[in-house]
Amino acid sequence: MPFLKSTRAVVVDPPALRPQRYFNVVSNAPLASCLLPGYACSRLKKQGLDAGYFDASGERDLDAFENRLLEMKPEEIYVNLLFQWENTGKILESLRKIRASSRARLFLFGYYPTFFKDELLREFPFVDSIIEGDPLGEGSTAGPFPRIKKGECAPMLGSKGCWGNCTFCYAGRFFDGYKGRDARGIVDEMEQRVAEGFKKVYFVDPCFFPPGKQAGIYAAGLAKEIMKRGRRIPFGLECRADSVSPDAIDPLAEAGLTEVFLGVESGAQSALDRFHKRTTVDQNERAIALIQDRRIKLSTGFIMFDPEVTLAELGENLKFLRRNGLVRCATNAAQLLSHKVFLYAGTPMYKRYVQKLNLNGRSPYFIDYPFHDKKIQRIYSTMEVEAQRVFDKFRGMDIDGPVEGSHEKAEELHELFDCLLNEKSPGFEKRTGPQGNPAH
Repeated sequence: MPFLKSTRAVVVDPPALRPQRYFNVVSNAPLASCLLPGYACSRLKKQGLDAGYFDASGERDLDAFENRLLEMKPEEIYVNLLFQWENTGKILESLRKIRASSRARLFLFGYYPTFFKDELLREFPFVDSIIEGDPLGEGSTAGPFPRIKKGECAPMLGSKGCWGNCTFCYAGRFFDGYKGRDARGIVDEMEQRVAEGFKKVYFVDPCFFPPGKQAGIYAAGLAKEIMKRGRRIPFGLECRADSVSPDAIDPLAEAGLTEVFLGVESGAQSALDRFHKRTTVDQNERAIALIQDRRIKLSTGFIMFDPEVTLAELGENLKFLRRNGLVRCATNAAQLLSHKVFLYAGTPMYKRYVQKLNLNGRSPYFIDYPFHDKKIQRIYSTMEVEAQRVFDKFRGMDIDGPVEGSHEKAEELHELFDCLLNEKSPGFEKRTGPQGNPAH
């Protein structure tokens, strides 16, 4: 469904009220979701509509949020609705009150409404409609450039969607495949962001490169366009391991590439196959080595725990992380050693789990799950608590530079995981109490 014309449309990012216990969950929506409202608002304005963008993501007072939105006297409200666990209902209650106090029509868009459409419309009948998939309705990544918050780093899209089909992700399904941008348009936007005061750019595409050999061709063309403008703009990107090659990375490194988030996901081939990654452990290791060799800052997407993980896979993962030098600081180690994939409606992994558990009828959008192997559950429960302690202590300050005690804590976490996995009594008993509960 396309956006409707009106004299006053407001695109809204509602308050972000993520519960503390899920604060370190890697994502409850792909990073690209942060640009959907900006693109929508810019497109409406280009069409000559009286459209505004209300970014309330930093607001915590729902009464203030409601009052400010009502003061705008909108005729149509378009809400980029994120899933926020039990706090999702609080946001929807605010929207109900706004809908009841005005004549505005209410539309929801984004990943959560797209993949949970029927349930949301049934439970919240005050919602007029849900826009499925790309809210622009045309899949285009061409201008106008989206409105974004001021800051040091500008989020950008070099493409939409993904050509992969990983079982834990729905990025490709949301945009119906992969759609790239031309190099000139990308660099035009990069230059505009620098002119606006941004110091660097981060591409939030889940899959920056096109597939296969096209990756190197695309990288060379983009690097050439950047260099032709005579300005080296620092930027980061996210990509798959099978997209990494000298042809893809080296031209971009010369043009300003400073950081890469690499979707490694596992150091066990059986898990990669289960995730439908269509990559190998060897490809992962070669990609890591190439990026490290170029001295490009590397972060990794890694799934230590999933519903079907085995003890053998945990062991392979632990060795993989150590072998490739990925356990560097306390925060990094805590993330890698405790990360559990959660199941969201719209992903093949979710569908498989719902069928496996016979969850007929009204299944939840988000599924957490226990591990049937008691030893795996014990390892996860212990690492989850220890990781939270690290997050509370270091607050991510050790990611970009040395912090006293961080390296030692990273080594301690790695040792703890090894002790739990291999039942090494001395180290394990020192850190945990009876039944694997962390000692206080």
